Parts: sequence; C-alpha cells; structure tokens
Amino acid sequence: MTRTHPAFVIIFFVGVSIGCTIFQTEFWPFSHFPMFSNRAKLEAPQVKLEALTATGAVLDPFLTPSLLYPADRFLVLRAFQRMAEDGDRVRAKKALEWLASLARKNRQNGAQEGPAIALFRLVVGADFKVEVLL
Repeated sequence: MTRTHPAFVIIFFVGVSIGCTIFQTEFWPFSHFPMFSNRAKLEAPQVKLEALTATGAVLDPFLTPSLLYPADRFLVLRAFQRMAEDGDRVRAKKALEWLASLARKNRQNGAQEGPAIALFRLVVGADFKVEVLL
C-alpha cells in the first residue's frame, strides 16, 4: 500500500476551493458556509409606492412620516406585495384609497408639510400597477 503525500492532499483541497470560487458553486465539505450551500433563490417583486404632486414630481410618501401617519412602511409595503402576488387589484385599490384618505386627513389637520399630493401610484414588479387620485 502506498502512502499519500500530505502535499498532494493540500493541493487537492486548495484546487477544489479555487474551482468552487471560479464556477460560483459550493460543495458541502469545501463550502465556507456549509449551512448556506443549498440556499433557495428567493426573489420578491419590488414594491414601489409613489406620491405624485400636481406638477408631476414623484415623492416617496414614507420619507415624510406625517403624510401617512400612523401607517407603517414595512407593513403597508408587505401587504401590497401579498395583494400583488394574489393578483388582487380591487383590494389593492381599496387599500390605496385608504392611504389617500389618511394623506387627505393629515393634510387637512396641517400635519403634512410640502406640496400637496395629487395621485398615489402603486407599482409591484412589471405588470401590477394601481393608481388613485387624491
């Protein structure tokens, strides 16, 4: 029986590690993070909620917290994402109308600074779009 030289084993492991890096793959014993070597590819559609002024300027309504108070950014965007996944435009339009009523109420109470909002637009991915006039 022949004895394997330790340098050969080291060169083998280094070669496999370099190969994994070059081919952007991971093999369990050679993975730097073995718990993530079989990770799922999760892709969520991008959810954009835009507020448009009468002049056509696009604003992020969550950058002005007083505009949509007391709505929470994460919860609102996650809810819209679920509606888009279900393809439920009617529910998304009702939710957008509710946000518009919040903005209207906050504007009347003097809580919202800046230009008046004329339209809310929800865009999720490439094919889900809902608009509501204020």
